[in-house]
Amino acid sequence: MAEKPFKLLSINISGTKGTVKRPVESARLLENLGMEGDAHAAPGDRQVSLLAQEDIRLMLKKKPDLKPGDFPENLTTEGVELYT
Repeated sequence: MAEKPFKLLSINISGTKGTVKRPVESARLLENLGMEGDAHAAPGDRQVSLLAQEDIRLMLKKKPDLKPGDFPENLTTEGVELYT
């Protein structure tokens, strides 16, 4: 059985903490900091946040107006089990 391919669906950043992240074309990852230009880029354990599209689909059933960055994740993925 072939594995489902991994996809990166959206890259999201915000310039200010507490605001919704916005999709961007690309981002630069900074070692030990996170995403350049993101308000949460700082030393620590959680520098980049990932969220699976599969989980977003479950939430869309309850709130259909959600879009990438609303959670607020830095990377929206598909085809990878992030919980493992």
